[in-house]
Amino acid sequence: MIALTVSSLVGYSQGTDQFDIQEFIENNFSIQELNTDYAQVYETLLSNLSHPLDLNSASEDELAQLLVLTPKQIADLINHRQEFGDLLSLYELQSIKSFTISDIKKIKPFIEIVPGKIQKQEVKKTISQAPLHYLILRNSRRLNQQRGYQLPNGYAGDQNHFFMRYRIADARKFSFGVTLEKDPGEILLTKNGFDFQSAHLQLKNRKHIKNLILGDYQVQFGQGLVFGSGFSIGKGGETITTLKRGNVGLQPYSSSGESGFFRGSGISLTKSKLQLTLLASRQNQDGIINNDSTNSFTGSTVNSIYRSGLHRTSRELQARDALTETNIGTNLQFHSSSSFNLGINYLWTVYDRQIVQNDALYKKYEFSGSKNHISGMYVNYTFQNATFFGEGAISTSGGKGGVLGLILALSKDIDVSLLMRNFEKNFHSLYGASFSENTRPINESGIYWGLKWLVDDRHQFTAYYDQFKFPWLKYQVDSPSSGSEYLMKYRFSLSKSGSVHIQYRTESKEKSQLVDDKFRETYVSHKQNVNIGISYQILNAVTIKNRVIWNQYSALTEKSSGISLIQDVTFKFQKIKLSTRFAIFQTDDFENRTYAYEKDMLYGYSVPFYSGRGTRQYLLLQYNLKRSINFWIRYAQFNYLDREEIGTGLETIEDNKRHDLRIQTVLKF
Repeated sequence: MIALTVSSLVGYSQGTDQFDIQEFIENNFSIQELNTDYAQVYETLLSNLSHPLDLNSASEDELAQLLVLTPKQIADLINHRQEFGDLLSLYELQSIKSFTISDIKKIKPFIEIVPGKIQKQEVKKTISQAPLHYLILRNSRRLNQQRGYQLPNGYAGDQNHFFMRYRIADARKFSFGVTLEKDPGEILLTKNGFDFQSAHLQLKNRKHIKNLILGDYQVQFGQGLVFGSGFSIGKGGETITTLKRGNVGLQPYSSSGESGFFRGSGISLTKSKLQLTLLASRQNQDGIINNDSTNSFTGSTVNSIYRSGLHRTSRELQARDALTETNIGTNLQFHSSSSFNLGINYLWTVYDRQIVQNDALYKKYEFSGSKNHISGMYVNYTFQNATFFGEGAISTSGGKGGVLGLILALSKDIDVSLLMRNFEKNFHSLYGASFSENTRPINESGIYWGLKWLVDDRHQFTAYYDQFKFPWLKYQVDSPSSGSEYLMKYRFSLSKSGSVHIQYRTESKEKSQLVDDKFRETYVSHKQNVNIGISYQILNAVTIKNRVIWNQYSALTEKSSGISLIQDVTFKFQKIKLSTRFAIFQTDDFENRTYAYEKDMLYGYSVPFYSGRGTRQYLLLQYNLKRSINFWIRYAQFNYLDREEIGTGLETIEDNKRHDLRIQTVLKF
């Protein structure tokens, strides 16, 4: 039986409910694949919507965090404020040469204009008047019974997924939050409480204390070589604003992901043009314990850190909290002006057990041992129409990593970007998340070119080309390899209520395969993707979206393809909002799978992949009972026509249909 969910969420701006976050991500950000942390994508964008940024007081880093402004636009806005004083209206931005009507429409949901006089006269709000104050209790489960729940040595817990988050915050002053989660297959309550527990307390802008945080947090400085554990966007339809990473510093961690964050305390102190950040963290990490009897360290070593956060089976429970990780870090940053900053990063990490990699040749240069320190330096400089940025770092092993980039505004309508990166095969950054083709900055070099052309207020063209090399072996690639990728996207606004996009992407990479059970042969694989979509609104009550996604994969003498036809319809009737999808898909193999965003409840996300032959449909109902109480229910189904069972191992469903149900209620304080 599905547990009832009580209450959630959120003091958000009036425009949040009308803002289509799925469409915004599809049009501007990353390519739809699994290596993107969508929880962080949604969390950041919804936080920006819930806390409209005051353009009259926002810093360079805060403006960059919106992910919709170019470095040139940010510099021009700050210079405009210094020369002419506070903005009186959003449309005053039209007097800044680098801003177009299209740019102003794009940032409108995320910002507000507060004249300086009102800022100074503002009466201090009590905690109960915080602009963000909510509780989320969400329950979901797969209605089919999977094999892991039927076997005596299968999953320890039931099928329910339970999530709770309480948060109260004022983005400019403080934040307090608690997150609890139980994944499907885990026991609801253990002797230590929920399987995953997270909390934070943050205070901001208290004289010389710019930021103080206790509990769980993330850190972002420079281009993510040392501190890159916060939100980032990879390659996609937006080729300019998401390339350079901002110095957002210490940020509360409120996601349900169970790794990739610090647990302890951090503080940022400012004086004049200097800022000093200190952090300390200590937490347990899951690890696969070595059981090899030939290893002299057996029982005291792990061969990898287990990052899924799942604790369902005896093996996963054995891996839980297998090692303790301690981190000490610092950042020193110098700002001479809004156009120049220079910083130094350092992070020292130690484990209470040795990490010993297995004998796989591609893991030869992966991190081993119990200690790692990494230090680096970064710089950002804007001069007229050009922004230069870069970071270099070195780890204990002697491995080096570097990123160097340029964003150039050739005119009001044309921007170009260039980014070069090089991460040596023995470069170890345990909390790094720089721009890369790999999921981590290691064993890679590459060069990326980007273009953005606003033909006029209705036509936009973007493109990128990325060429990369991997100096050492990779998983399933038994030799040094290389590849390339390019994307072209054209978007046309039909009117205020409609748009069309056409996107083409192709990727070439090297892989290896076993030949005659004797040796592995390396070959080049090619992927092509065409994505065509149209969206239009009818009478402000109905929005219709149609999309066609075609894929083709070729390797050696084999060629395969896949196609997905997607129809979305959204209805709005006073207090009710109904979103639905019906999709038909047919792919020859897993290589041609399609990832497609789906509408979901607030602070939830869904990006399933379509593979094989079948249909996909979902229904999402949102009911606004009162201004402060909302209710969501979501039902989704896969119907496969080419199989009698779904999934593998303990996840196997002995049926050709998969049913999922999720419920969430919303209470705003």
